[in-house]
Amino acid sequence: MQWELNKLYIVTDVTKRYETEIEGAAREGAYVTGVNLDGARWDVTNNQLEESKPKEMFFILPVVNCKAAIVPPEGKEDKNVY
Repeated sequence: MQWELNKLYIVTDVTKRYETEIEGAAREGAYVTGVNLDGARWDVTNNQLEESKPKEMFFILPVVNCKAAIVPPEGKEDKNVY
């Protein structure tokens, strides 16, 4: 199957697991590791960004699953689209 790049977007899903907990390749897309948040933290329970804690400059983001999706005719409305 061939997809045109101008009709694709990236869907990101921040998992609740870290690199040591991943046992294999992603079923769809690719896992991204090594992302650090500067001045913010990730709330694993609620799956959202939060303010950083005092004296916490960096926060290691859990594994992120990135996959391509086709832009629907009505446009992209997904909150995880970048």
